[in-house]
Amino acid sequence: MKLTEAALIKIFQTMDNDRTYILDRKTGEVVSMSVSSSSPRELRLMSERIAADKGRYIPLPKRPPAENFRDMEEFKETLTDVKLKQRLSDALISGRNAAKCFRDQLRGRNFETEKWNEFQKKKMREFAIDFIRSNGIKL
Repeated sequence: MKLTEAALIKIFQTMDNDRTYILDRKTGEVVSMSVSSSSPRELRLMSERIAADKGRYIPLPKRPPAENFRDMEEFKETLTDVKLKQRLSDALISGRNAAKCFRDQLRGRNFETEKWNEFQKKKMREFAIDFIRSNGIKL
């Protein structure tokens, strides 16, 4: 099966933090593995395959949390509701749980939540396209 741009973007959008994702350039397959749920044998075999053909396999990067934080800052600036903007600003300076606080402030505000979801998808798509181009991946 040939990997498509849309399929790769979907993978980036739905990545679990506890998993590692590896793209096989030859087959277009994306393999995901978890240290906690994969057997030691599976992990060893994958490591051996990657070591045997370094140009073939590419780990898919997770989007850095700092970029997600910048997205929240950028999104907040697109809003016209001054009170909501202030609540989102307060959420972003709240510390470790800033992303959760940010989402909590959007809860119940369907229009803004939908706008945020679309904004996030756009940013993830840009991240995935940049990855595809910078690695010379032909889809």
